Amino acid sequence: MKKNKILCAILVLLIVVISSGCSKSWKWKTTHVVIKEQEALEYLQKKYGKKFVCEGYCKSGRSRDTSKMIIHPKDDKTKRFTILKEYSPTYVEENGRDVRKDGYSYEDDYPSKLIEPMIDKRIKNTVGSQFPDVKYASYISDCGNINNDYKDKIDYDNFIKQEGETSDIKITVLVNYGDNFDKNKAAQKAYSFMKKVIDGKLVNTPIKIKASFYFVDSGNYNKDNIKSVRWDENDISGEYVDIHEKYNIKYSVDLESEDGLNYSQDIRDIENKMDSF
Repeated sequence: MKKNKILCAILVLLIVVISSGCSKSWKWKTTHVVIKEQEALEYLQKKYGKKFVCEGYCKSGRSRDTSKMIIHPKDDKTKRFTILKEYSPTYVEENGRDVRKDGYSYEDDYPSKLIEPMIDKRIKNTVGSQFPDVKYASYISDCGNINNDYKDKIDYDNFIKQEGETSDIKITVLVNYGDNFDKNKAAQKAYSFMKKVIDGKLVNTPIKIKASFYFVDSGNYNKDNIKSVRWDENDISGEYVDIHEKYNIKYSVDLESEDGLNYSQDIRDIENKMDSF
């Protein structure tokens, strides 16, 4: 009988603990976060020491994401980025109980937008005029939180060193194959470009580099600026552009260097990896 009472007491205690945990988690998930324009601009100006302009909320499906805004520097509309407001409560002990205190934190990816032109410039300096039928545009894909210590001027090598574990460099590459597509020649050109970029020391410390090659005919190659169709899973416009449809792409292939410092691959392997549409 005594054992049964003890077991019942333990079960009741477990139910209370689990219910408390679920309740806390449920409240966390359903907390509605709204970031306001003035709030965002004041935070960014204080952080970077310059003025910014708010373009509005990001899209989330058919609605707006009121926790995330699209921003650009007042003096440069091309460097569009986002600022995100997150619910970040803290728990303090009061009278032997954990009490939740509401709090908020901010994340922005402005530093990435300062680094991306540096990457493109380094690629240009490396490949020179050796690839006249190739266009490219890079971007930083961050899987973690960008360091909050960066200001308006960023040291390239220091950024790569600090963000290498949680970020990737991704390069969208358009290759003009002329009038007739040759799979072997296309594979060789993709390999040569990737090899040149990696061997040219695009980075000096480890970071994953992925280049997506899209092979197009002469007519489609001359459409628009490559930056307008680079694929970015963190795209903030909410208006996805299908690069395959826009450029009538029939073939593509992704090449990767896990550490950004070394790259070697068999041409046949690249041919076998090549996707056709």
